[in-house]
Amino acid sequence: MRRTLRVVAVCIAVHGAIFASGIGAQWQVLDRIYFFAILAPALILAAPFTPVLWQLHLMEAPGWFAWPRPLGFILAYLIWIIALYAASFIFRRRA
Repeated sequence: MRRTLRVVAVCIAVHGAIFASGIGAQWQVLDRIYFFAILAPALILAAPFTPVLWQLHLMEAPGWFAWPRPLGFILAYLIWIIALYAASFIFRRRA
């Protein structure tokens, strides 16, 4: 379980790095792959932190279809990575 949590944390970190690099697609097929492989998971990972991001003014576009600002995405990714690494240490201590 400890190794699984660390692998997931590393995968989220790599995904965040790819997302942060802002790789844009030139063709429509690549644009759809980018949306479903990079952008949609980033929005899903940030969704649990939406109320906190609103309070910190880290959300764009008021309304029901709002998305986090870049610093909001960074904060959400950091929270996920830290939480998963912390959980991996908890499982190590109990084993």
